[in-house]
This record gives sequence, structure tokens and C-alpha cells, in this order.
Amino acid sequence: TWAILVARICQLFPHFTPSALVKRFFRVYARWNWKNPVVLCPIRESNVSGLTGFKVWNPKQHPQDRAHIMPVITPAFPSMNSTHNVTETTKRVIQAEIVRASSILDQVEAGGAEYADVYRALPFFSMYKKYLVIEVRARSEKVFLRWLGWIESKLRHLVRHLERIPSVQARPWPNHLEFKDAEWPHATAAFVGLKVSKRSEEEKYYGNTINIVQPVAQFVEIINSWPDLAEHEGQCDVCIRDVARHDLPDYVPEDGPRPRRKSAAPGGNSPQESPSKRARHMKSPPSGSIEPGSGTKRVFDGSEDSPGKRARVGEVVLQTEPPPPLNLNSNSPGNGPQAAPAAPASSLAAPAKAPETAATTAATTAAAAEA
Repeated sequence: TWAILVARICQLFPHFTPSALVKRFFRVYARWNWKNPVVLCPIRESNVSGLTGFKVWNPKQHPQDRAHIMPVITPAFPSMNSTHNVTETTKRVIQAEIVRASSILDQVEAGGAEYADVYRALPFFSMYKKYLVIEVRARSEKVFLRWLGWIESKLRHLVRHLERIPSVQARPWPNHLEFKDAEWPHATAAFVGLKVSKRSEEEKYYGNTINIVQPVAQFVEIINSWPDLAEHEGQCDVCIRDVARHDLPDYVPEDGPRPRRKSAAPGGNSPQESPSKRARHMKSPPSGSIEPGSGTKRVFDGSEDSPGKRARVGEVVLQTEPPPPLNLNSNSPGNGPQAAPAAPASSLAAPAKAPETAATTAATTAAAAEA
């Protein structure tokens, strides 16, 4: 994809020097109208016998091609869109980075920056107040690579489900961080930054309480559909939890000007929530709805006013699990709410068998509702 984008700039400016081409690359694509595809040559159909069965990218004939939001077309027959899996999230991130690079290059031209600033690492772990941590573990390298590959291929669904929540923007981090776990020889973590937009003056009265149980639960159901999960039962595990920036695990590097608060919990995990924060999570939110079998809290829908039970104005609270903490990990012995390991109250681990998990979740939800 990037080679095609660079080649198109070389076509448009054939006599420019390399430094000028770099600047034109970011300037052109920062202003590109993506309703028009990036092409190096005309898209051609073939009437040759034996080649008519190949599908050629053509939004006029194929409805699925019209859904592509950032088309970059390969020049060789049959022409295909190399960015067919780009979503609104990744498009927004790519466009923002291209605009940022174009601005830096303008500063380079004015003598206020250097070319090294263009490809300087992004301070991802200082950009957001809230993060989703997806910790992937396995007992053998073979199972770990297959399990991690499966989860990586499904992360786009998690991001898509998160962004269906109004006022929420998610940005996945493209890399992983390996860490040591006492029970699992192979462990790595992926991260998704969460940005919650400020509410309007009318909505600010109710605070910024965001419920992310449903998108996380949907993602867990997707990864539980791994065909080899039953074969590798007890050999792999995944835990999904939300953390604040200052509560990121110790294995996350410092990349911002201000140091994060150091974790006091052993083993590199995030510290337990403070009593005030834990109490805030344990409060019964205002009336709304409970989704059967999902283990969600009551979600405030604004239909009733219940002073004293709302989040404070301007405060962002991610509701990820009802009290008591729910452990959905059936890959480890002693599955059940009582066997949950010491972890933040928002931990959500993937079960090995979906039917058993559904029953466990329904029972826990009923108990929480009775309480």
C-alpha cells in the first residue's frame, strides 16, 4: 500500500528531489479526497478466456467495493483494493498522522524542526487517560503464537464495537509488550487507548459514565469461537481490563514528560483500586436496564433523576463489571467467581467453553440483581 502511495507521488512530481517528494507525499495525502481511489494506471477488465472469472475492483458493479473508505488500487491485473480492511478508526488515525507529519515538515522548512521529528516514536502511553489492556498468555510457544495470531486478527472488532458507543474514540497500539507471569511462560499485552469526548452542557449534568461491558463481552464471544480452543483447553488465556494512565502495569515504559504513579502491587500488575474509587464502582447506578447473561451493571439512560448515584460532573467512569468481580476464565482450575485471581475489578477473561460461561454469567448476574 505504501509503495503504491509513494509511486503515485513520483508520477505526479517526476522531477522533484527526494526531500521535496517527502514533503509532497504528506501534503498531497493530507488533502486527498478519499472518494477517489489512488491508482497508478487505468483499471482494466479482461475478456480473455480463462481470465473473466477474476474479480476486478469496480464500485459500480460490486456493492462491497463501494463500502471501501480508503481505496488504494493495485496496478496489476486483477486490480484489487489493498486497503479493504481499513476502518473508520484506522482511517482517522492515518489521516491524523499524515497531517501531523505535514505540519512538522513545514516546520523543518522554516528551520524550527528536524527530519528526525517526523518518525519519532509517538508517546502513546501518555496520550490517553484510559486504556484497555489485553493480556495474552499461553504455556507453550506453539500455542502462544497461534492464540496471539487469532486474537490479533479479531482486535478490529473490539475497536469497531467500542466506537459504536457515542463520544468514544479508540486507538489501538500496533505493537505488543512482553511481560513475565509466574504461571504462564509466554505472555504479551496489547493496548487500546480510549478517548471520551466531553458532553454537551445539557448532558454534562449526568457525568461521563461510559459502559463498555457490551463491546468487551462481544469481543470475548468472538475470540471464544477459535476452532482450536477446545483442543488447547487450559493452555491459553486472555484477560481484558481497563486501567487509568497512572495505573498502567510496571512493564509499560515511560514515554511522557510526567512520570506515572508507580505501582505498589507485586508482580508488575496494576495496584488495587483505592477505597473511594472502589466504592464508586460499587454504588448502584440509576435505573436503566440489565442485559441478561452479560454481567453488566445497570446503565443510566437519563430517564430518571437519582441524585447521589451519578458520577461527578466531568468525571469519566468506565463500567466494565458488576460487583462482585466476575471471572469468566474457565481455562484454569477452580473456575467460578470465588476462584478469581487478585486483579482489578474490571478484569474480564475469556472462557474456554461458551455454554459453561453463559451459565456462569447468568447465575452471577442473577445474584448481583438480587443483591
